[in-house]
Amino acid sequence: MPRLNFVKKARKDNPVVKRGESYYWWQHAFSYKQFSATQPRRSQLTRSAFYASVWDLQDSTGEAYINSVEGATELAETTAEEVRQIGEECQNSLDNMPEQLQYAPTGELLQERIDNMDSVADELENIDWSEFEEKETLLEEHAKIDQEDEEAYDEWLMEHLEFDEEIDWSEALSLITECLDNIEA
Repeated sequence: MPRLNFVKKARKDNPVVKRGESYYWWQHAFSYKQFSATQPRRSQLTRSAFYASVWDLQDSTGEAYINSVEGATELAETTAEEVRQIGEECQNSLDNMPEQLQYAPTGELLQERIDNMDSVADELENIDWSEFEEKETLLEEHAKIDQEDEEAYDEWLMEHLEFDEEIDWSEALSLITECLDNIEA
């Protein structure tokens, strides 16, 4: 991976900024300098298609917004599909290698990546959302209760002592990102 450089004030105009503005630049071996006005993503700093795909997926998933069980389930499913697609790309690379190389360290590495992608996709598809479904159901019940009928409202609250008026959807997102963190090189 190339070294990332940050320049506080450009001495002259370059492809992304005017003189005096800050920018980032990096250069891969035997390549030209690349410039960016914003900090580049990890995927921009590698030449590995595998790492670029995985890091893009991890970054975009970590930035996702969830506000319902349906949204969390949908994100997990689409993420699992993308993980399987990365695994298929590794499988295509392995299939296109000469047979002798398929049993060499490079072929074994590709096979490990394929297996890892399948297991991570399975994990994503099997996340248990029941805790969030229960909380969502309680919130719906709570919204239907007539709060002016204090007796009924207090009775409902006593039944659900641990009721929280908000669901921490960042916990749901972390279940998905934790699965993605299990992706190995």
